[in-house]
Amino acid sequence: MEKLREDIQGLEKRFVELSDVHQEDLTLHFTVGLLGGDYAASVLMPEEYPSGEPTNLEDFSMLKPGPIDDVINQVITRLRQRERSTMYTSGGSFGMDEDEDQTEDDDEFNQALDMGTGAAVGCYIDERDRQRALDRLEKDVSHFKKIYGANIGIHYVDATKSYLIRLAMPLDFLGKFQLSALYLDAAPRLVVELSWMWNYFEASEVPQIKNIYLTGTGDLDKGTIGEKDENFGVVEWYIRNRFGNALRLNWLTRREEIERSRSMGGKDKDGKGILIVKNVECESSCVGGSAPSGHTSNSPKPEDVQITPEQDAEITAKAKMIMTMGWSMSQALLALSQRGLKVEPASQFLGQTESIERRASAFTEEEWREKCYEVLRTQVISSFVAGGDAAGQFNDESNLRFKCKYENFFEDGCTNIINGMMRYLKYRMLIITKNCMICDKQLGFDGVKTAVCDAPTCSFALEQFGIGCNPLTELQRSGELVDIMISLSSAAVNGSASGTRDSFNPFCDCIDVPGPDPSFPTNFRLKEDAKNFALLKQVFEKMPNVNDMAACATKADLKKKLDEIHHLTFPLLQWVLASNRSHLMKIDKKLHLTGLGDYQYLLCASTPEKEERFRARREAMKQKNGGTGSFWAWHGSALPNWHAILRFGLKNYSNTSMMSAGAAYGPGIYLAKCIGTSVSYMREPVKGWNNSIITQGYNAIALCEVVDERKVKGSKCHDHGSIFVVEDEDLVCTRFFFIFPGGYTQGQSLDATTLEKPKALLDLF
Repeated sequence: MEKLREDIQGLEKRFVELSDVHQEDLTLHFTVGLLGGDYAASVLMPEEYPSGEPTNLEDFSMLKPGPIDDVINQVITRLRQRERSTMYTSGGSFGMDEDEDQTEDDDEFNQALDMGTGAAVGCYIDERDRQRALDRLEKDVSHFKKIYGANIGIHYVDATKSYLIRLAMPLDFLGKFQLSALYLDAAPRLVVELSWMWNYFEASEVPQIKNIYLTGTGDLDKGTIGEKDENFGVVEWYIRNRFGNALRLNWLTRREEIERSRSMGGKDKDGKGILIVKNVECESSCVGGSAPSGHTSNSPKPEDVQITPEQDAEITAKAKMIMTMGWSMSQALLALSQRGLKVEPASQFLGQTESIERRASAFTEEEWREKCYEVLRTQVISSFVAGGDAAGQFNDESNLRFKCKYENFFEDGCTNIINGMMRYLKYRMLIITKNCMICDKQLGFDGVKTAVCDAPTCSFALEQFGIGCNPLTELQRSGELVDIMISLSSAAVNGSASGTRDSFNPFCDCIDVPGPDPSFPTNFRLKEDAKNFALLKQVFEKMPNVNDMAACATKADLKKKLDEIHHLTFPLLQWVLASNRSHLMKIDKKLHLTGLGDYQYLLCASTPEKEERFRARREAMKQKNGGTGSFWAWHGSALPNWHAILRFGLKNYSNTSMMSAGAAYGPGIYLAKCIGTSVSYMREPVKGWNNSIITQGYNAIALCEVVDERKVKGSKCHDHGSIFVVEDEDLVCTRFFFIFPGGYTQGQSLDATTLEKPKALLDLF
């Protein structure tokens, strides 16, 4: 018995498949994690261990005598053989209930794969190769589950000898409010479906992303696809491109290593076998799987890209290929325009989309052809920004470079590619608002919403890909918040035009729209490159009431309505909303904070990455000093300044041209304990714009959460009694935003630290 206890120690470390190992007298209980799920097992060990025969209590069969590791191996082998015999007889889902039928989603997926991807039906597969691939996949999945839990589902598709692997990433690390800002609060997990050839790690074909969606906490093997709206499309596009780029890069760099290994007899320069890619030099990456050389002044505009007869003929040829499957020319062109001019994805799109006849009849055949031209122009521009042909970039060995260590799925000695993928997905979601959505260049300012850089090609591509800001959607979701956004930007323009200080930063330089005739301005710059505040005031003042704009039926109707007023009105409205990097959410009156009026909002201006750093430092202070690890303080500022604050966040602008109120206590972000101190910084109430639904002028204040490092030696958070000065921007996060029509008239002693804040609101951060 003592020998058995000793040998059982460390079983879970020696067998990645094992968990929940415990002993009851001579009976050993444990769970075996295989591709099909977790299997409970029990073995009755003999009293004369290790010489007697153990009994498998699942079927009361006898096992061969030997040390405990040999016994465990026998149990795992039997479970594995039973699972695989079931899988390969008809093709099935790992982890699905035995009496559960295959879903319609899986049927459609199988049909789509039959169209040409993967191995041909009936192709010969060496059984030893298949077993080796399964062994590797099984160990990787078991190890994955120990780290990430049951966030993986696997379905074997017998028709194409491939796996459908579903990776599900829990999104709780982002926080509820940030999920709301990214429109990801519909379900708790983001799922990426991959089609992966049967030989798994040794597959020559890059795994293909088949679907991306949100799902609940149910069984991943049931193929439930969450609802998608136009807002989720932004995240879907982002993951499809960034993750797809990383997949291709890992496969191709690994292929380079394999070829190098073969030339050296399967060894590296140190005589060791090469399995993975390590320490690959970092370089930037771009949409479509290419490594950009950066923006150039010679980047073409959409109107510069001419469609050649050869290109038109190629589009026609692709459409005719699809027509052989029974679709009309209009339907084929529709599908090509929706799936990047690729025949196979377009064919799948037609087979999986409802009401396709009605959708195709919305435009003429020539109009659908023009939409295909638009996609082609976008691809040409994206390729130009990337520095060459998107596909060709991967054939150039000099461009096989990772942007960061997370993009290399095998970084830091990791040999589990699935773990590397999950790690990269989380990294990408943490920086989703930090980089340009198109070219992946790091933006110069933080925010909680996605954005693009100032390059005209990126702004154009954003619209062409259909993931740009839709003002009508924002107006119909919350006209009041749009009204505030317009008012704050208009106030910044008015304040800047008065000659005091230029508060209208960032500026709308990406707007460049031709007018009805050449005499009309195309942007908001004067000839000498100065900001045209007079024109900005004119356009803002004529912008209609938000309720009138929200009444439009479509985005096209809204654009037509605003174009009749001024050809720059719609672009300006779209820019005001798209450039806002913060997220405002109206607070239900039942949860209002006492003494702060009727206009109360939640406000988040930090990237997911910054929020994670904030939470980590707050938790460190909580563990060290007790309490919550943070304190609360007010930040008041003149209304024109909020245009910049909502786009850049609270910044330490002391002793710079952006400083607006001095630095009597040294450089840093200035905050106050009592609201009366901050009220003086709000200045006089300011009118938004002529057609605002808030008819009075108003001022604004934020309530912030601050990591409490005041007592830490060398801290960048200083307590001056009623005023706090924070030099480190990572220590401050805006949480609430209040506006006061007519000005703040309540008590001046309202203490931020003792003000009651509903737990239901705090739980959102």
